[in-house]
Amino acid sequence: YRREPVAFVREVLKASPDPWQVYALGAIVQHKRLSITACHGVGKDTLAAWLVLWVMFCWSHPKIPCTAPTGHQLYDLLWSEISKWFVRIPKRYRQQFDLKADRFELKRHAKTWFAVARTARKEAPEALAGFHADNIFIAIDEASGVPEVIFEVLEGAMTGPNAMQLLIGNPTQPQGYFHASHHSDRRWHRMRIAAAAAYPKGFKAPAGTWLSERVSPEYVEAMRRKYGEDSNVYRVRVLGLFPRSSDDQAIPLDWVELAANRELPIGWWRRCSQKIVIGVDVARYGSDSTCVVARQGKAILGAWLWHGNSVTETAGKVKALAYRISKLTNEPATNKAGRRPGYLPTICVDGVGVGAGVIDVLRADEKLEVVDVQAGETSNDPDCYRKRDELWWDARWFYQDNEPIIAPGSTDQALTSIVGWTPQKPHIEQDVRDRLIGELATPKYRFTPDGRIVVESKDDVKKRLGGEASSPDVADAHNLTFQATDTDKPKSKIDRYDEQREEQSLDAWVA
Repeated sequence: YRREPVAFVREVLKASPDPWQVYALGAIVQHKRLSITACHGVGKDTLAAWLVLWVMFCWSHPKIPCTAPTGHQLYDLLWSEISKWFVRIPKRYRQQFDLKADRFELKRHAKTWFAVARTARKEAPEALAGFHADNIFIAIDEASGVPEVIFEVLEGAMTGPNAMQLLIGNPTQPQGYFHASHHSDRRWHRMRIAAAAAYPKGFKAPAGTWLSERVSPEYVEAMRRKYGEDSNVYRVRVLGLFPRSSDDQAIPLDWVELAANRELPIGWWRRCSQKIVIGVDVARYGSDSTCVVARQGKAILGAWLWHGNSVTETAGKVKALAYRISKLTNEPATNKAGRRPGYLPTICVDGVGVGAGVIDVLRADEKLEVVDVQAGETSNDPDCYRKRDELWWDARWFYQDNEPIIAPGSTDQALTSIVGWTPQKPHIEQDVRDRLIGELATPKYRFTPDGRIVVESKDDVKKRLGGEASSPDVADAHNLTFQATDTDKPKSKIDRYDEQREEQSLDAWVA
């Protein structure tokens, strides 16, 4: 039975394991470390209970720590499942053991032959420390919700000659130890269990994926109707897949990555009918940066940041950028149809704190259109709490619905400086671009008691991430661009000429 846990389950427990459970029982013997993502209702706790009983009855002096994120998951589900199958053991063997509320032990060797149930609590990781034996089996249920420190503590028990570990659960978090066990950590043998009803008949699952018939078609259809096949809920509960991003992220990472992978059409600044808008987030603290982002329609054309400049210097840099855009778009056109009229972009500045001084300096130039954005004021959107929350939600819809584009990165600082940058060939310094992508996908959101959206503040983001985490300044500058109305830029003769030519071509094609 040590070599054949499937035989133990069938002959001793009188159970009939599903095909994926048969494979998993064999995999734990062969690979020692087994990580399983599974959809809802396929028998995860049953597999874990079988393995606990197999180790307890077939190995000598084993130690088996069992854990889960909550007491309900650990005691009401996993431990009760152990109790359910324990009574199937022949009486002459069963009576030698004592199954308690949180401990399962051999009566003769209670101190060295046991399984224990201990909830995974971040504030008390020591409760799962100190397990050392030749025969160790660690069962971690709903592994996505277990704090990282618990995995670190239990890793110390995996030093014995016969140490085995099972991670199993719904893949609810797109980060953490459980996620890594299915992606970057190659020590683990991996399995995924999905609902068979989610796929057409005859579908051949890829390697490592098993389809379970236990999930009813009615459940799958209900989840499809309620959340949609593209939702994270459907991915986790029906397909056994990790979510693309955290459900409570203001902007999911995969949306931003798609924008970063799209190509910016040549001459976008000329083809797009909308003005360039500049968002300015002025630094408030020593570790923060002043950030500037330029957007035209659905394209992010430029992003810059710097430290330590005064209010007048910051305003001077922003003003220089605005006039450079105007100058570049007033250059003689190669086509004799006419010259392109220049235009000054709209500048949106976070007017809270020192940003008010930047606004005052910029408004001294009457040619500039400067918008004072009070991020802390009440939102005009009844679904959002403050103006900042409204801008983040505008950005969310922007990335969800508009197929946006983030200009390519460059390590050439001359090309990406404010002075050297041109809208004809926009680039963003690679480090700034990477920071923008990361910051957009970092803040989370929650709801107020009256149902309005609140996006995580800069300070809360820093506290949550800890360490050297930066404030989402570039992302906030990016979001400020949504405060401006997407007004049309002045049309040149070239624009009208191009439109007429396109209309003539279309008429010819129709004819």
